[in-house]
Amino acid sequence: IKADNRLDADGTLRGTFTLTAEGQSDSNIRRIFTTGFRSEWKNTMESQLLAISPKAKLLSVDYGKNPKDYQAAPIKITFRYEIPDYALKGEKEMFFRPLVMNNLYNQVRSYLRIDTSLEVASPFPSLSGNYTYHNQLPAGYKLANADKNETMQGTGADFEGSLAQQGNKVLLHNKLALKKRVYEAADWDSFRNAVNAHKAYGEYLVIKK
Repeated sequence: IKADNRLDADGTLRGTFTLTAEGQSDSNIRRIFTTGFRSEWKNTMESQLLAISPKAKLLSVDYGKNPKDYQAAPIKITFRYEIPDYALKGEKEMFFRPLVMNNLYNQVRSYLRIDTSLEVASPFPSLSGNYTYHNQLPAGYKLANADKNETMQGTGADFEGSLAQQGNKVLLHNKLALKKRVYEAADWDSFRNAVNAHKAYGEYLVIKK
């Protein structure tokens, strides 16, 4: 998922995100096009935004000429939206979660349904994820969160993530590479550490004047 957003001073978030998926994720996301009625397509797309906020408005969605054709290319869907009151406002500060980490297409992120607080785990399936998030800030605001830049590697999973402000934009990058379709207990520590590091990027961002 790649998102390019603008946060206004009144807390409204506007922007676009593009979802690209392959393999098992492609099949899951494409199912609405291959099994559902065309009249349901837009409502299903809008439901993804409503999972983020009941105030979300889908302005347009582009899923290509024939999203039923799984042989043509990996599925690619671009959303354009606005979400009033997305950020919580204080006197001179605002709080918001990065959109790409906020309940977006959770049904294909199977690793989120695994309890990583456990010390051991039985065999479990999962899929990888790659997220890029650019968020333009209102004039005069700066990111209060500490910058991040981290990398980890393991037998079952790799992770790299970064968070920083450049100019008037917050830039977030997150790549979770889950190396196996089905994991064994020996992979648990590397999987758990990588997934927990990934989840931490979904915490609230704080911007201050």
